[in-house]
Amino acid sequence: MAEKSIRKNAAFNVMKTAMSMLFPLITFPYASRILSPEGIGKVNFANSIVAYFTLIAGLGIEFYGIREGAKVRHDKDKLSKLTMELFLLNLISTVISYGLFAISLIFVPKLFDYRLLLLVCSSTIVFSPLSLHWLYGALEEYKFVAIRSMAIQVLSLVFLFVFVRTQNDYVIYACMAVISAVGANVCNLIHARKFVSVHVKEKLNIVQHVKPVMFFFGSALAVSVFSMLDTSMLGFLTDDAQVGYYSAATKLVRMIRDLFPAVFTTLLAKLSIESASDSKTELQSVIEKTLNFIIALAFPIIAGLLIFGEPVLLLLSGEKYIPAIPTLNILIPMILFSAWSGFLGGGTMLSSPGKESLYLLCEVSGAVLNVCLNFLMIPFWKSFGAGFATLLTEFAFAIIFTFVNRKNIFFARLAVPFFQYLVSTVLMAAVCYLINKFVSFIPIKLVCGIGAGIVSYFVCLVLLGNCYAKSMVEFVRSKIRK
Repeated sequence: MAEKSIRKNAAFNVMKTAMSMLFPLITFPYASRILSPEGIGKVNFANSIVAYFTLIAGLGIEFYGIREGAKVRHDKDKLSKLTMELFLLNLISTVISYGLFAISLIFVPKLFDYRLLLLVCSSTIVFSPLSLHWLYGALEEYKFVAIRSMAIQVLSLVFLFVFVRTQNDYVIYACMAVISAVGANVCNLIHARKFVSVHVKEKLNIVQHVKPVMFFFGSALAVSVFSMLDTSMLGFLTDDAQVGYYSAATKLVRMIRDLFPAVFTTLLAKLSIESASDSKTELQSVIEKTLNFIIALAFPIIAGLLIFGEPVLLLLSGEKYIPAIPTLNILIPMILFSAWSGFLGGGTMLSSPGKESLYLLCEVSGAVLNVCLNFLMIPFWKSFGAGFATLLTEFAFAIIFTFVNRKNIFFARLAVPFFQYLVSTVLMAAVCYLINKFVSFIPIKLVCGIGAGIVSYFVCLVLLGNCYAKSMVEFVRSKIRK
């Protein structure tokens, strides 16, 4: 099997993520206006509940599968054996998960009014074993994943505009997400026959995977408790409208934040190989370059969103969501903290065998902190309190994972680029502030602001002698010469 280019893999994964960002930019403005904050709140509350059971069904297999699959991807027989073992393990966990979900529907009073919506959303649990998403990560088949995702998103878009017409169509809106997820899983299963065979020569041994998978499951559970609990607790402690406001704010922030994992996922197989080969110098180089990338991208994004966040939110969601603006503003710095901790934790530590238990301890500690903060802040500040709790938890994660990985981080070598990115961001923010102040029409304001911001930021980096900006200039020049 030919080695995949990190640059091409990252490009395809960023393309897929960019489409995942563009898709909500089309669907959410339409849905938020049709369904109102209450309708959006109902759907997101139901999805947050189902997500816990989807997590149980997934059992942490995705990260474990990528790591182990990367080691045997050149041997079809071993890869086929691993695939069948993880598929059967996933099937067992899915049956257990759906049983727990059925019990919750019967015995949790808060869920009675959402039963139909929850049953629709729970279809994703049933079909989760078909996804084999880890297999495509291990094989670095990001081109197929990108093309498949774009095709399904186009079909979902047609579904939305044809069938979602009134405020009472929130169940149909939920169906759109279900069809997208199930369709993607089925496509993955069919295409997987190109790489693995169901006729495995050796005897299957599912038990050997249970212990390591449980470490990944514990970590995924801690992460998901942190990432989903805010929405669930808002639904239990407040009302659908508050969930709707919070969903509008988090939709924008998390949509941009997901650009970073698009790159980290492509690095996971490579990091696993480097960790296994004890190539510490190469590992440190990858970490340094990735942290540079995070800072370079996160600083201007945060500054731009703080300036243009309100007009963007109004453009996407409408004036009914004005109460979501304070929540949006408090969540914006989370982009940097989340990307930083996501790479140093989920990227670096999970790619290194033997660090699963430490990663699990870090994640559980963060999840407990988040639960406590949510209980303290949501009753008083509602959606803003949930946002503030999320920001503080992400900051804590960034500090913890930086400390754990301190031996692999060249802090002195990050100092000069950090200063260059900071100065360039300040200049960019000044340009964007002036445009935001003097241009009133929102679409023109955003187009001019984003364009001028990118140009001013990049030019300033070049003038300050940033090595990455200069290498990009040289790359463009070489392409033009050719």
